[in-house]
Amino acid sequence: MNVQVRNYLAWVEKRTEQFDDDAPDSIGELLARRARSLGDTIAIDFFEQGEKLSYRDLDQQVSQLANGFRQIGIGYQTHVAVMLPNRIEYAVTWLALARLGAVMVPVNPAYKTGEMEHQFSLADVAFMVTESDQLVKLDVKSECLANIRRDSLIIVGESREHQGHSWQALLNSGAVNFTPKTDIQRTDLLNIQFTSGTTGFPKGCMQTHEFWLCCGFNQVPKDIPPFKSSLGEAPFFYFDGLNNLIKMLYAGGTVFQAARYSSSRILDRLRQTRAECAFLPVMLDDIGSEFTDHNVRLFTGYRLDARLVKKVEALFGSTVREGYGMTEIGSPLRTPLDITDEAVFGTCGLPTPSYQLKIVDPNTGRDAPQGQPGELLVRGRGIMKGYYKNPEANSRAFLGEWFRTGDIFEQTDEGYYRIVGRIKEMIKRSGENISANEVEKAIRQFPGVQGVVVVAVPSNRRSEEVKAFVQLRDDVEPTPVTAAEIRTHCEKLIATFKCPRFIRFIKEFPYLGSGKIARAQLAKDESLRAGCWDYTTGTIL
Repeated sequence: MNVQVRNYLAWVEKRTEQFDDDAPDSIGELLARRARSLGDTIAIDFFEQGEKLSYRDLDQQVSQLANGFRQIGIGYQTHVAVMLPNRIEYAVTWLALARLGAVMVPVNPAYKTGEMEHQFSLADVAFMVTESDQLVKLDVKSECLANIRRDSLIIVGESREHQGHSWQALLNSGAVNFTPKTDIQRTDLLNIQFTSGTTGFPKGCMQTHEFWLCCGFNQVPKDIPPFKSSLGEAPFFYFDGLNNLIKMLYAGGTVFQAARYSSSRILDRLRQTRAECAFLPVMLDDIGSEFTDHNVRLFTGYRLDARLVKKVEALFGSTVREGYGMTEIGSPLRTPLDITDEAVFGTCGLPTPSYQLKIVDPNTGRDAPQGQPGELLVRGRGIMKGYYKNPEANSRAFLGEWFRTGDIFEQTDEGYYRIVGRIKEMIKRSGENISANEVEKAIRQFPGVQGVVVVAVPSNRRSEEVKAFVQLRDDVEPTPVTAAEIRTHCEKLIATFKCPRFIRFIKEFPYLGSGKIARAQLAKDESLRAGCWDYTTGTIL
């Protein structure tokens, strides 16, 4: 373990102790602190719509809206569904519910009636904040949706007559000096944040004020001035969007928030906002020349390959760092900015404050030897309280205080944590364990590959074979020769037994509502061999 790692881990231990002394008791108190100290500093800027709020104005609107909510019956621990796209009212609503001690249930606006019904019934929703156009989804014979009627509806933007309470009217009617009746504690529930539902129905993660305070607290860098601005493109109804917001609240900076993700506009947005940090979009890999008209100091991302990191750093002159997080556990790993050891690149870095991590044999639960892969377990202040009203899922997800991530990790000699793959994405071929993620990383380095997903194909002879769904750029022809070249390329990077036997070219991947590729859907393809190039024959089946 080198000096930089030892110094960082010592800082993490000290920083963890500081949390109790320095961190506020609630998200509402955090905002109040920033309003007192930063006043006119812009907190959130919807730069494409020309709407922004200073910390003082944001704090005032949050108090007014919280007071307006209380007037219509929303109180401590009332469950409120918020079904909105990215707009400035979303941020004000979340923070107002936090100040009130209520609980937000984020809902994807793209959800259909059946998906809403699952979330509303499971999460005990009593009120709903939405736009007028979404109300048609409530006009069904559903017991759980029938509870959401005029008196429990809050409409953002223009509304038709008799559709419910006006969000703007509630804001205007609220008192600026509002204080909640109940003191909000760190352990109070703040969000029931639903997972993407990659297996079965989505589960509601119980995230407390402490969960979100840890997310913000842990993103203050060591020995480096905090970032004063961040570009946000992720939706607020998922973890990444709110995590970016809380990061800037802690840093006392500005969130430049876009209405939606756009790969074609990312460079214009970086140029326009001069944001100092941003999430690394995949499309940056297609840039062929230097881009210096920006102020980005840091790009962050997940599962980044070394080739992409080096290319982006060279073309942008910005630092690229990897991290690791989940809706259930926040962000327990990151690559520290002040560690220059090249061995850290290609890993998820080191633990963040308030978390403890260990790697265990997924079958026995015993600690895995140093350098051996196993399941990552996490505990600490920054994890959820459990899945709401789902004891069966909780019994599977926890080993005592430890949350089972379902991800296979290994720890390097220097202490860095490297992700190997998902337990459910491990492929068993002739007794060998193969990480789908490792094969995907190799294929992504082939020129012309836009995206890739690797799954297992059942085999009577070898238990399972490796299959790759490959999306090529428009200028690359999907032919048997191309498939053979990809296979040869893989053989230079990974062991031969890991290389894909089957390769299928695909125009578009199926996606979940969260924007993630629907891997499980691809793995359940009934004709797993049909239409594939087969290495053993060199032809398309």
